[in-house]
Amino acid sequence: MRKMLASDLDGTLLFKGKVSDENKEALKKFKTHGGIFSLSTGRAYNEIESVIKDMDIKPDYFILNNGALILDGNADIIHISNLDYKAIKEIISYLKKYTDMVSIQTGFKSYFIVSKLTKLKIKIRIIIKNFTYGLKYKDERTYVRNLDDIQNAKNETFTLMAANLKGYPIEKIQEIADYINDNYGDYVECYRNTIFLDIVPKGCSKGYGVKRVGEIANLNMDNVYTIGDSWNDDSMFQVTKNSFTFTYAEEGLQKKTTHVVETVAQCIDKYILI
Repeated sequence: MRKMLASDLDGTLLFKGKVSDENKEALKKFKTHGGIFSLSTGRAYNEIESVIKDMDIKPDYFILNNGALILDGNADIIHISNLDYKAIKEIISYLKKYTDMVSIQTGFKSYFIVSKLTKLKIKIRIIIKNFTYGLKYKDERTYVRNLDDIQNAKNETFTLMAANLKGYPIEKIQEIADYINDNYGDYVECYRNTIFLDIVPKGCSKGYGVKRVGEIANLNMDNVYTIGDSWNDDSMFQVTKNSFTFTYAEEGLQKKTTHVVETVAQCIDKYILI
């Protein structure tokens, strides 16, 4: 019986830039037993390539930008949706009241809308971190002052916009998300991802991506397992009876899943490979 595991990345598999050996071995064992591994994340493809290389496990599917972009194991596009240009311009203006950096992605390239001062601060932090820890990290992100500074922005396919609202209470971040959904809900879906906001085209979600991949793989949803640590994973929990989050996740999220575990490895060993 074939089974699929759709797993979130940050805070689920990835901690401090690394996937633990325990989780790597469990995923390899799952794949060896014929399991289908789908990586489901808010990140774009260009943001996970180095992670995949380090993990040394090739996903069978990629559900990216919270379902706005779905790729097969060879990174060929299965599905892509784009954000409404007028709506995202207005949302960016609104978000600038709360943060000085908003990222916007095409699924394969990431742009950061920042002021000159914020860009300088980021560059200095990277230099200090590289010097302190002996790293050789190169900042290859593209910085712009405004959305229209991106070449051919009006005709570009933007799949996700994100904002870091660190420093605000969770209740305030949720209030901002609710405002965006209430005022732009005809065009976008806004999800709170811990202290981040993820904004994707209307109808896109990780849950949509999981269902779409399940159909392509010809799987019964009873054989699909989903795991994640934040509220942008909630839609995945709703499409299957086999949903998992963690002991460190918010209590409200734990109530949304059928199981609470310590690690992805525990999910695989205790509940999937039985």
